[in-house]
Amino acid sequence: MTDTAVIGLPHRERGELVRAVAEQPPGARELNLPEAAAYLRGQGPAPHKLPERPEAVEALPRGATPGKVLMGELRGRFGGGSGAVRGRCGQPQRVGRRPSYRPRTVVP
Repeated sequence: MTDTAVIGLPHRERGELVRAVAEQPPGARELNLPEAAAYLRGQGPAPHKLPERPEAVEALPRGATPGKVLMGELRGRFGGGSGAVRGRCGQPQRVGRRPSYRPRTVVP
């Protein structure tokens, strides 16, 4: 593995699932979920932040900026589309974003 990107994909019940996409050049050792999960658990993240599905690709999609991974392209490739899911009223909602709860100031 030379590089990794982590994306969130929409999920009906949980809101979002975590998927890790690893750049794995030809001839490298195959990506192994139990090994990767054990390593990540040792790093201390919360259990819900561990990737549920690892994916291996030969090269991550990159933009013109050096090193910048195109996350939108990865989401589209692995089934996430734009990240929009439908809410109760049928309107698109962004998963994982909270509305602002700042109190409004009333001007007399």
